[in-house]
Amino acid sequence: MCRYYLFPAMEAAAKASDPEKRTLKAWSALILALLLFVLVVGLLLSLRIGRFFFPRPVPRGRRRAY
Repeated sequence: MCRYYLFPAMEAAAKASDPEKRTLKAWSALILALLLFVLVVGLLLSLRIGRFFFPRPVPRGRRRAY
């Protein structure tokens, strides 16, 4: 991620005008939000956090005569 976007963006920002810097800032924020979203969703799916929020119905056991 750094090699493909961050380092070229920093080099471009050094020579950019104010509107171009705002555009770079907006794209960087969008990419950061997308990356964080993917990481959080991946973490939730891999750790199966959904089982705490949407538990499966537990089948009742049959009655035993003691």
